[in-house]
Amino acid sequence: MECEPGAAEAFEWLGLSWADRWLTELGAASPALAAVHRLAAVDDLRSVDLAGEALRYGLAHSFLLHALLVRGDCVDLTPFDHGVPLGQLTTTPVYRSDARHRGEGKAHAPGCQHHKQLRSDDDRCTLGEWVERRSAAAGESVSSRESCLCGRCGGFAVRRLDSAQLGYWRAAHEVYEATRTLDACEQHLAGACEPGQNLERCDRALQTFTRLGVVLDRYPDEPALAEYVKDLRVRHETLARRST
Repeated sequence: MECEPGAAEAFEWLGLSWADRWLTELGAASPALAAVHRLAAVDDLRSVDLAGEALRYGLAHSFLLHALLVRGDCVDLTPFDHGVPLGQLTTTPVYRSDARHRGEGKAHAPGCQHHKQLRSDDDRCTLGEWVERRSAAAGESVSSRESCLCGRCGGFAVRRLDSAQLGYWRAAHEVYEATRTLDACEQHLAGACEPGQNLERCDRALQTFTRLGVVLDRYPDEPALAEYVKDLRVRHETLARRST
C-alpha cells in the first residue's frame, strides 16, 4: 500500500477512522469493520493470527494489516526527533522485523514489499523507544543507518491512532511549526538572513502565536508539552518586544 497524495500531510491518514472509511469504500461489511476495531485494541498484534482473521471476515490479508498499521515512510516523526514531547503517543506500539537476531541485512516494516506479514518473531517497541533509537542513530554515519533500515518503508510501522492520539499528533506538529517560525524570526532579527527574508513569516508568527494556547487547552494533562510551549512563549515575547 502506498501513501495517498496529501493524506500524510493532513495527518488523517494515520488514524483508525481513516481505515474505517477506506475499508468501507472497498465494500467491507460491518463485521469486518468491527473486527478491525477489536484487533486495534489488542495489546500485541503478534499474538493474533491476522491471516486467519482476514479470511474470516473476507478481507485480503494485506488490507487488514494496512488497516491496523502505518508504514514508516508515511509517518512524519520530525517534531519528536527535534524535541517536541511525545506525550500520550509515547506508548504507541511500533513493529519491525528483527534484523539483528535473524541475520537479515535490513529491518522492514510489516506491510513492506520485502516483509509482507507481521510475524511472531518481529520486534515490538514503543514509539518513545523508537524515537530514542532514531536519536541515537543520528550520530552514526549515513551509510551505517542506510545499511540497517529499508529505504522504502523506513524499517518500522506504527499502530494506527485513535481520535485522541491523532489530535495530539496534529497539535505536536503545530507546536513544531511554531518552533520553526520562531527560529526563522530570531535568525532574521539577528541579521543571519538577508534583509526582508522571513519577515512576512515573522510578522505572521507574532500575530497568530496565541493558537498555541488553544493547543494547551486541549491537552491539560500533558505537562511536558506545557513546559515546552512555555519556553516558546518566552521566546515569542522576547521577539515581540524586539519587533516593536
